[in-house]
Amino acid sequence: MGGEVVENAAFLWRSPAPSRVRFFAWLLTLGRIHTRDNLLKKHIVELQSAGCPECGVSLETPDHLIFGCPFARAFWCSLRLSTSGASVRAMHLFDASMAVGSASPHAFVQLCCWHLWKRRNAVVFRRETPSLNATLKACRDDAILWRGRFRSADRGHVDAWLMALRG
Repeated sequence: MGGEVVENAAFLWRSPAPSRVRFFAWLLTLGRIHTRDNLLKKHIVELQSAGCPECGVSLETPDHLIFGCPFARAFWCSLRLSTSGASVRAMHLFDASMAVGSASPHAFVQLCCWHLWKRRNAVVFRRETPSLNATLKACRDDAILWRGRFRSADRGHVDAWLMALRG
């Protein structure tokens, strides 16, 4: 029908992740989640309030939240994954196979990004202290719930995820 081919379509929409997580990942790759840089553009926050709530960098962006914040870097490092050169726009190219092998690495990345977002919101809205162990545990808990979303033959992928998320 002459439609446009989008590079990250398979990453986003063919994942066994729940639809709300796939939708979040879509917004994330477009740079449309409500990080403070977007809230600044919409005149919801002022420049002095647009920094990262955790590390204080001057502007919280999706890239900073997922790959650049010291907490996010520590999270990915605990999974033995490098964030060097990673960006949310090219998240479909982020290689998580070092952590989970061929066990649905794209869905694993979506799971991790989802929980980095949820952890950020807990810090902002509930004033929780960021905890790497709590974030890894939340990822493990959701991974167990997601097991049922996989085809029977692929349910063992979650075991590889759980091994990577053991911290």
